[in-house]
Amino acid sequence: MSSQVTITAVRKFPAGDLSRAGKTDTVVFYLVDGTRQGRVTLPKEDPTETDILNAIRQAEKTVSPMLGKSFPL
Repeated sequence: MSSQVTITAVRKFPAGDLSRAGKTDTVVFYLVDGTRQGRVTLPKEDPTETDILNAIRQAEKTVSPMLGKSFPL
């Protein structure tokens, strides 16, 4: 099943990694299928649309195996 992603915000922040001191990272906020929120951080000042979509796809691969599972606390 294919999902739809909507970019809701793109923000620049000072890089958190010391090796990138003085540079900025791009943080992208998004919605999947209009309901589930996500966020990815790209260590690039000016990522391309392809960079952003690839980062979102990679992030969603790690989330999707857990979706719908319930666990007792």
